[in-house]
Amino acid sequence: MELIDLLSCYSLEVVLIALGCFLLTEVIKLPIKKATARLEEDKRKMVNIVIMLIPLVLSCVASVLYYGIAYKTYFSMTVLSCCVSSYVLSLSMYAIFSRIWLVIKGIYSGKVSYNDELTKDAISYIKGKLKELLKSLKIDEKDLASILSSLEELAKQKELLSADKVCIDLEKIAEINSELDKLSAEKTAKEASIAQCKEKIEKYNAELYKKNDNV
Repeated sequence: MELIDLLSCYSLEVVLIALGCFLLTEVIKLPIKKATARLEEDKRKMVNIVIMLIPLVLSCVASVLYYGIAYKTYFSMTVLSCCVSSYVLSLSMYAIFSRIWLVIKGIYSGKVSYNDELTKDAISYIKGKLKELLKSLKIDEKDLASILSSLEELAKQKELLSADKVCIDLEKIAEINSELDKLSAEKTAKEASIAQCKEKIEKYNAELYKKNDNV
């Protein structure tokens, strides 16, 4: 249900590109994970950061190729929006499937199970809160993608206006700078909200499931 609600917010081409990027990322990361399994924790974290950039590259390439081949448009705001949206969606898919896989793997191995100290009402409450947080996270990530797209567009407008040395519209540039500052503040706040939401999700998951260290 969570995945269906998520996919319903995006166009078909964005969903297909994001799905392709997610699947390709999973394939590409397997040999990387295997090769870096014996590295120190700090180095593995750096590798994970690089892995998270793979869907960004794939999303940009796939979006440019799709719109270039289908509509003969390689660079436009529509293409940029598709790049950002498909990237955000592929990360969401990655997060959802990673959580599902870890829980399934843990339960089948006997290392993870529902916390038997929780009542049915408590489990139901935590699941409800998780659903709310995931929904909020999805909205925040979509808003962040929109903010990033707007920042990119305004930056291009400012660049074009600044390039006109003959008739520089200082008033318009000042308006754009003001809007850029406003959007940058919104971007920072949205990123903080996303980080806080993810932290709460991890906390509830840790409360809902327990590790059986004796297994």
